[in-house]
Amino acid sequence: MGLRRYLLLLLLISNRLFAWGVSGHLIIAEIAYQHLNKQTRAEVDRLSAVFQQAYPQFKNFAEAASWADTLRNKGVTTFNHWHFIDRPLRYTQPVKQHHYVKHNLVWAILHSEQTLQNQQVTSLGKAEFLMFLAHFVGDAHQPLHCVNFYSQRFPQGDRGGNLFLIKTSWAKNLHQYWDQGGDFFWRYRKTNAVSMLGIKQLATKIQSDYPESYFAHKPKDLDPNDWVNESYHIAKTFAYHISYNSKPSADYQRQTQIISEQRIALAGYRLANLLNQILPAG
Repeated sequence: MGLRRYLLLLLLISNRLFAWGVSGHLIIAEIAYQHLNKQTRAEVDRLSAVFQQAYPQFKNFAEAASWADTLRNKGVTTFNHWHFIDRPLRYTQPVKQHHYVKHNLVWAILHSEQTLQNQQVTSLGKAEFLMFLAHFVGDAHQPLHCVNFYSQRFPQGDRGGNLFLIKTSWAKNLHQYWDQGGDFFWRYRKTNAVSMLGIKQLATKIQSDYPESYFAHKPKDLDPNDWVNESYHIAKTFAYHISYNSKPSADYQRQTQIISEQRIALAGYRLANLLNQILPAG
């Protein structure tokens, strides 16, 4: 399957696991790649080449950042819980004691880091967990992957906004809406869906809008618990400030686009800093 067909296919698929859509994950990885130091970039290139031997449809590191989402389509469900962490949110009353799934998003990030630093792991194993890490860092920065909203309508939670219906022509629920950055990616679909050139162009735009210095000390914060806390705060203070089954207002959409662009930029910088810190050569 060619890259154009592959990307267009993934852009049409929407389910719980596809944080930021395929475009967002590729952009995050591309931003990170541009900020790797020389030694780390060489190791990422080496592992990407190993990965391509096993998964030839992924030509480089940025493309492979979407690999974790393709597994489910092939019937591999083992890693489903690695994509999210259901922190409970309820406005009306406290949620009773909530037990997270052990192998959740934060666990997956930390486990991926440990695997990459384990010298006993094969090169292919490291390559696979490099791509897992690239993907899950992106997931942690998507607010709807870090929350489960409880209400009278959703006594068991809304599955990260998947059950929270909204009215737009391109997103049926709140999770899909945030996956597309409030129409941010949809507006650029003719560019970023067809080639890595488009991904590079959009990565350049985002870095121009929000350079690493914009975030002060935050890109150096490499604790995934903090990333999840930030995403949860956004969900609590903004993302769910919309009526069920309503059309998002123009102001809500503009703010979603701004927040999404910022989160993608920050995820890219953090991924680069994390890899520069943990990824040994060889």
